[in-house]
Amino acid sequence: MLSFGAVIALFFILLLSRIPIGYVLLLTSAIYIFFSSGGTVPIEVIPQRMIGSTASFVFTAIPAFILIGEVMNASGMSTRLVDLAKALVGHAKGGVGMVSLVSSAGVSMFSGSPVANAAGTGVVTIPAMIRSGYSRAQASAIEASSSSLGAVIPPSIAMVVWGGMTGVSIGGLFMAGYVPAAIFILGFILVLRWQAARSGVPRSPRASASEMGRALLHALPSIVVPVSIIGTILAGLATPTEAASIGAVVTVLLAVTLYGATWRDLVEMLVRAGKTTASVMFVIACSGVFAWMLTREQVPTRIAEGLLGGVGDGVLLLLLMIALFVVLGLFMESLAAMALTSGVVMAVGTAAGIEPLHLSLIAVLALSLGVITPPVGVVLFVTSKIAKTSIERTSVSVLPYVLVYIIGMILLALLPDVALFLPRLLLD
Repeated sequence: MLSFGAVIALFFILLLSRIPIGYVLLLTSAIYIFFSSGGTVPIEVIPQRMIGSTASFVFTAIPAFILIGEVMNASGMSTRLVDLAKALVGHAKGGVGMVSLVSSAGVSMFSGSPVANAAGTGVVTIPAMIRSGYSRAQASAIEASSSSLGAVIPPSIAMVVWGGMTGVSIGGLFMAGYVPAAIFILGFILVLRWQAARSGVPRSPRASASEMGRALLHALPSIVVPVSIIGTILAGLATPTEAASIGAVVTVLLAVTLYGATWRDLVEMLVRAGKTTASVMFVIACSGVFAWMLTREQVPTRIAEGLLGGVGDGVLLLLLMIALFVVLGLFMESLAAMALTSGVVMAVGTAAGIEPLHLSLIAVLALSLGVITPPVGVVLFVTSKIAKTSIERTSVSVLPYVLVYIIGMILLALLPDVALFLPRLLLD
């Protein structure tokens, strides 16, 4: 009979073996049931918990947001946003890097997924940065950092998942995401300008007013999508789940009527979106089994008691959570980490008197950082592959952007009125 400690050790061994996180969670839970629970747990617990952990209405928004990202990339909407970004900021110091940043911020308003951002804009911006004098590792790191904004700027799938698991307002999280996004973008701009000055990266020619106008005109229909999503939420006409469906319908209509998508194209987009949705929901389902195992062993309770016993101040607790989540993100996929920690985080934070929306925002930001930190930063894998460089080199180049993330999160933890300015202004 295996001890629970041995089961957890096995979990980390499997995780470091680069086995997909969903299989690691499911296999570890099954081994616990068979060899560590003393035969008191029926195997039926696994499918029951998998189904129960995904049976939330808000999760129906996930396939809609993923479909939006797929349609946007396949129809060329993301390319038009890149062209607009190039016309607006391509002439600035570090201009091509700025194009990557602005493009990914724009794509984030559609997809909600850092991986979709990296795949959609990276194939355009990374080769352009390399041609402009950036090293392959720098180009990969810039696109990875810019794409990470997909977890911050609404409609963020990470926020949908967190809200579905905790009951925190998804609309409130969406509104709260704009302030940290602005802080991170400003920090990224400072890093880009500093790197461009050191490396002597040339600037692109300044676009004329007519070129800017044409780029804006070509990209304008795409802007309807985020307006339809966020606008219906703010107006109280739709829930985030309903707004996601509205956004998906608008995106498909634009792709068919303005961008020449055929029925065959739409079928291919739906298949790709279905596969991506299945992988995301599989991780959430397996995380539900693993979270049940941890709860049965009272791990969340022990962690909560340990944190509350040593930390009484709410701000200090937030800073400690940031540190813990950044470390956790090194080893776990962000959505799985959210599924495992959301319960204990809300319990500890609420007991410490932290506002749930503030706590949730910091938690989502900290856990989402894992998409650009090795060894399991999925966005790093995507951008490194496009740039034809190693994960190790990209990981070194991405460190200044990770530092911007951490500094920004600390500021938001210390200044709750700044972090929650927009939701209090627009939703109260």
